[in-house]
Amino acid sequence: MRIIPLLLFLLATTICGAQNYGGLWQEVQTFENGGQPRSALDVVLKIHAQAIKEGNGPQLVKALVHEVKFNAQFEEESLALSIARLKEEVKTLPAPTRQIVHSIIGEMYWAYWNNNNWQIRQRTATVGMDGDLLTWDLKHIAQEADLHFTQSLQGADTLRSAKLETYTAILQGDARFRKLRPTLYHLLLSRAIDFYGSEDRDLVNFDLSGIYDHPDLLADSEVFLAWKAPANDGLQPAIRTIQLYQELLREAKKVSMDALVVEDLRRLDFMHRRSQRDGKDAQYDKALRELYPLAVNKALAAEVTYHLAQLYFTQGSGQFAPNDELKWKWKQAYRLCADAVNGLT
Repeated sequence: MRIIPLLLFLLATTICGAQNYGGLWQEVQTFENGGQPRSALDVVLKIHAQAIKEGNGPQLVKALVHEVKFNAQFEEESLALSIARLKEEVKTLPAPTRQIVHSIIGEMYWAYWNNNNWQIRQRTATVGMDGDLLTWDLKHIAQEADLHFTQSLQGADTLRSAKLETYTAILQGDARFRKLRPTLYHLLLSRAIDFYGSEDRDLVNFDLSGIYDHPDLLADSEVFLAWKAPANDGLQPAIRTIQLYQELLREAKKVSMDALVVEDLRRLDFMHRRSQRDGKDAQYDKALRELYPLAVNKALAAEVTYHLAQLYFTQGSGQFAPNDELKWKWKQAYRLCADAVNGLT
């Protein structure tokens, strides 16, 4: 989703701490700008201790993220060492800080895979979850990431009551659109979807059932929300991803129509890319056209138009006979984009 970028960023560097932490974070920035990461880390550790003492969850998370970043400059296999440290730290944290850190740990496991997949692919299957991460195969890394993303969503009522505006210290992206994802639950759901919906995650327990080809997954939001997984398919990554999208749309419906459009656009784009069913383009086209008039915000309406134009551009780039109507798709894409730009000016 282009209008709302990922809000929680593992290696954020923006200095936007609360007022009583502002001076310390300015010291961190000064040391970092001066090429003194060890001195910067010393200050971060002070912030860590102060945040623990004061029970300031957002500042503690921000400190933990910066510790990961700075330790990476001194330690070999720093990501594995940082994961081990955070797994110990998270045991003592209260909600909802605990859930945020579980989400970060899950992301770090997946970052370890992405950074080392060429090497991990050569490893033989490992037994059990104990032992050294440096010896694990993809299946075990994915299972451990699963565990932490699942734990990040526990205590949903607590996460729903945690307003995202409280966590400005660890947020990035355009603040104007944060109202569309106003709670910590929205954010952590979105991050879990990023993991479960990744193509590499499907390398483990790959979906052989063709579940993404079900037509209800590209239907309107009400039909999509009524979809139920086949009883005999288990909780494979594909089904887990679909169910998380359903939960995200249910949360968005409580917020506003624009919030629903944002999440539904993301859902439609994902399901269209995963489906292999004949006729998926026509259904995606129809769904986008029905979604467009629901957007109240002009920028969001333009975002829907962009996806529709992108579909037409892709269709017009294919190989087809001279008399095929698809040859006009580029022209349609251009017209849609021009109209969207004019609507924003």
